[in-house]
Amino acid sequence: MTRKLWLAGLLALVAAASLTYTLVNRANRDSAVFYGESHHWTARMELTFFTVGNATWVDRKMVLAYKDAAGEPRPDMIRWSYEMIGHSAAGTMPLNSEGLLQVSSMGNQYGAHLLRAPDTTMTIQVTVEWLGRKETLELTPHPPR
Repeated sequence: MTRKLWLAGLLALVAAASLTYTLVNRANRDSAVFYGESHHWTARMELTFFTVGNATWVDRKMVLAYKDAAGEPRPDMIRWSYEMIGHSAAGTMPLNSEGLLQVSSMGNQYGAHLLRAPDTTMTIQVTVEWLGRKETLELTPHPPR
């Protein structure tokens, strides 16, 4: 029951964030894509910055993909985390049927040390734990495809 309520709350939050994003003036946007790989994983994070009034908002979209390895079991649940300038996040989620985990978050940026536009000199540290294993990926700026 608690899990269903948590999932319903998460879905409501995602819907509210999507609505907010849709209402924003898309002319005031700037984005950057970061990419990294490890032995078992690839990760891609897109950061999109936009302005609403005097506030700068950032939309973060991360996709983790499991690289299937011969003879190795596919993980059901994984623990993930990432750290970047002014923000970090973590969670435990299942992979979808395609071996992907998609994480999206949006928030406004306050303070002198937070990003107000994509910083193409920074890296993003992503850590993945599954089946007693742990790998860290360093995401670096990548040209959009």
